[in-house]
Amino acid sequence: MKWRKKFLIGLLFSLGLIFSSLTINKKDLKDTSGEMITKIIPDNLIVEADVTPYRTPTSDPVILLFIWLTSGYNLQPENQYTYINNPKTLYTDSGRSVLDALLSLIATPHYIWYQSTDGQTWTQMTQTTKELTVTLTKVGTVYYQQMTRWYGLLPGLLDTTVYSKVAFITTFPSPIKATDLTVKADSKYLYNNQSSAMTTYVTGIPTPVDATGELKWKIDDTSLATVDTNTGLVTANTSGKSGTVRVTGTMTNSDGTSVSDYVDIRIGGGLDDQTVDEGKPATFEVQGKFDQPPTNVVWHKVDKSNKDTVVTNNNSNKLIYTIPNTSYSTDDGTKYYAVLTVTSGDSTTTVTTNKANLTVKKNVVPNVTVDNTIFNNSHNDHNDSNTIINGVSKNDQVSYKINLNDSNVNSAMTKADLKLELPGSSNISEVKVNGQSYSDYNSVSASDKQTLTIKNLNFTGIKTFTLEVNLTIDDNSKSSFASKAIVTGYDASGNTISNYSADNKFRG
Repeated sequence: MKWRKKFLIGLLFSLGLIFSSLTINKKDLKDTSGEMITKIIPDNLIVEADVTPYRTPTSDPVILLFIWLTSGYNLQPENQYTYINNPKTLYTDSGRSVLDALLSLIATPHYIWYQSTDGQTWTQMTQTTKELTVTLTKVGTVYYQQMTRWYGLLPGLLDTTVYSKVAFITTFPSPIKATDLTVKADSKYLYNNQSSAMTTYVTGIPTPVDATGELKWKIDDTSLATVDTNTGLVTANTSGKSGTVRVTGTMTNSDGTSVSDYVDIRIGGGLDDQTVDEGKPATFEVQGKFDQPPTNVVWHKVDKSNKDTVVTNNNSNKLIYTIPNTSYSTDDGTKYYAVLTVTSGDSTTTVTTNKANLTVKKNVVPNVTVDNTIFNNSHNDHNDSNTIINGVSKNDQVSYKINLNDSNVNSAMTKADLKLELPGSSNISEVKVNGQSYSDYNSVSASDKQTLTIKNLNFTGIKTFTLEVNLTIDDNSKSSFASKAIVTGYDASGNTISNYSADNKFRG
């Protein structure tokens, strides 16, 4: 009985510890001085019910490239982790829509910060700066929200007001060291050819997420873009210079150690030059991040004579234009660009991309066909395709007719030799090329066959040849013969390109 009593007491004690642990995770804690400390939760685990904002945060703005369609925050204050007496700064950035800006051109932004120690009750702070720097002296979590209000000489008249999302700063008794860092960019492409500079933000996520180090930013080529060392705001140049920049984030721990990571961002005019092989499709795609698609996209083609023509786009995605079958003669050296129309309320704005070059690499691969037929002019016994003759006797007059064609007008083949296997018991009486007697050939006999080589067929001006070989059959000791035509092509330097052939049967 005693051991049962001890077992029950131990079980109840263990259950009590478990219950206490669960309670600690669900409720607010208090330090020894009785001050309220809310639970510490990473950014992606904040539950809306846990914190009641001072005001409902404004929806994220809709931005098309650099054009604001709605007002809001493009840089929200980020959750921060620190330790006692170590200052932390919350950075924000916000903007007005095109329509809001037009309604009040002279309005300027004014900032108010609110804070809460319990996520429920809020007080207005005295700081009225865009960024907020605080130095906390107690362990715990404090919540913050910012209001930005644009007004001019008469506040309340055509004001634009936006509220940020809630961010917290959690203070630990001592520093927490970052062991890794992951860097990301909101957009990996920025335009360099617009009247207003295009921007994006880079962010860094440390491991562990509650590391208390300081995050700073740098960029490798300031002629392409700049970066704000504190906020990670990347701003592209407006001079049209294109390339790729590397933005590096470094989090430095309190002990002087650091972790880094980087992200590459392309800077350009919206379209990339394309180089394709002749006959292949070429595709142009408008680059950049779009919160919503443009209301209209018109594609233009500029030909080699600088004539500008609107072209029909059959793609379902209007930000993509494809030339399905490129031609060297008509497409090489042309340019393409797109004009994007953005409508917001009563205002309409257009964005024009750069003119991207299309380079079509000439297809110089020969497209050779060899068609070989055989005729017995003395004895009419052949198959339907004139590829086989039968019943051949001595003194029969036999003709070979070969049609040779290179259908690629840009072919690298400038010259060709044709070899034709003939019966060994035959005498060549005449060779014709395109109906004219041709003398540049030789014949080599070996065993029961001979090889006729017709040399130096010039393909620089003519792409189609009709060749005819007439011969007389001598003693025919074999019942069948095999005949084979082989064409060897050469380029302008005399290098062999390839061999092409057509096989036919010669039967006795």
